[in-house]
Amino acid sequence: MAAPPAWLASSVTLTTGLVASSGLGLVFHLLAARWLEPAGYGAFSAALTYATVWATLMEGGTSAVLTREASADPARLGWARRLGLWKLGLTVAGVAGAAGSAWVIGFDPPVPGLVLILALGLGGFGAMRLGWAVLRAVGAFRWEAATGVVQKLLLLGFLAVAGLWPAQPATVAAAFAASYVVGAVVLLGPAWGPVRRAGAARPPALSVLWTRCAPLALVELLTNLYFRVDQVMLVALRGAAETGLYGAAYRVLQATQLPVSGIMTAVFPRLAAAAHGPAEGYAAHFVPAWRLVWVLGLGLAMNGWLWAADLVAVVFGAAYEGARGPLRLLLLAVPLLHLNALLTQSLVARGRDGFYAAGAAGCAVVNVAVNGALIPAWGAVGAAWATLVTEVALGAVCLWGLRPMLPLVPLAPTALAAAGALLATGAGLLLLPDAPAMRVAIGIVAWLVLWEAMGPWPLRRAAGP
Repeated sequence: MAAPPAWLASSVTLTTGLVASSGLGLVFHLLAARWLEPAGYGAFSAALTYATVWATLMEGGTSAVLTREASADPARLGWARRLGLWKLGLTVAGVAGAAGSAWVIGFDPPVPGLVLILALGLGGFGAMRLGWAVLRAVGAFRWEAATGVVQKLLLLGFLAVAGLWPAQPATVAAAFAASYVVGAVVLLGPAWGPVRRAGAARPPALSVLWTRCAPLALVELLTNLYFRVDQVMLVALRGAAETGLYGAAYRVLQATQLPVSGIMTAVFPRLAAAAHGPAEGYAAHFVPAWRLVWVLGLGLAMNGWLWAADLVAVVFGAAYEGARGPLRLLLLAVPLLHLNALLTQSLVARGRDGFYAAGAAGCAVVNVAVNGALIPAWGAVGAAWATLVTEVALGAVCLWGLRPMLPLVPLAPTALAAAGALLATGAGLLLLPDAPAMRVAIGIVAWLVLWEAMGPWPLRRAAGP
């Protein structure tokens, strides 16, 4: 059995940190959802979604470019000084644009005020992303994991302080914003050391923003658009309460992305370094990552359908019973989301930024069109269908853009694993509708079987002679 690649240990570290920080983040959203109730939480969720789209302008593609360039040439860590100044200007423009456009559009109160508060906080998040880009390039993943957890602890602490006042979305937004601003200050120390040691290297010219950063910024903008426009359309077409139901389901979907986020954060520098070398070197990272993210995605979707979706009303409260239907549909997209994370990062690592941007534009059009067609009649369920359709479209675009790599893809095991997950899910739901404990057992056992059949490092081989 081939030894696990070097990025596996880093991905475990990052995933552990992401699980801890996102678990704390989920606690924040659970407390906020219960405290504000669906209408108030819907306003907060919609404002956060809208501000996040504008945060793409504040980011400007700078963090991804810094990680990619510094992974190929460590001296380029010095670019962080100039990129940080450029990012500050982009942040000012992004905050002004978010607040001003929310007022011009005429969102119902309190959404415009929430957008301003949250945009300020996301400026702090952008500073954290630039610091993390430095840490990823030098392999200091423990610092990224630790500072992510610290920020979420600050978030819960500030929320506890906000609880001293009457329940208002603005106080929750203020707690959110303050945690990211303070988190950026905490991260400054560990991130500055590698930059200082790298010297005063600068990007060749301001044109780097247009030639390298702008395509990735456009990709992130379009990705945020088709990931988040559904909640903006929901609050406009079906009201805050329906948006709150969908927001609760979407929080669960985001939680399922924690493992793949850790994996891709660790593997991307390796893909970027191997992108222009022999195919064997790239395959050594790409193929195990494909198998790993697919098995994880299938297992999460399968267990979500078998038993986890039934807990949404228990976790969020009885008022969120209506989130179960949208959640089941969103769970179908989980394996595709996992694979697409690998495929999109492969496009970036191989320098296909322009193609990725064009594909993301097409997917954004598909997403907005499907949302516009389905949300008026189906509400949150229609938004969930739009997410699923968009992920199918994005996967097709990525595979087309990576055609030379298709011989590396383990197509037969991928299809067989999907069929096995579908069979186990269907059998559990049809044969054991009133036995939730048995469905839990089926989900766990079936996931283990999938891992042994397709996982890159099966346990049976590790336990061999």
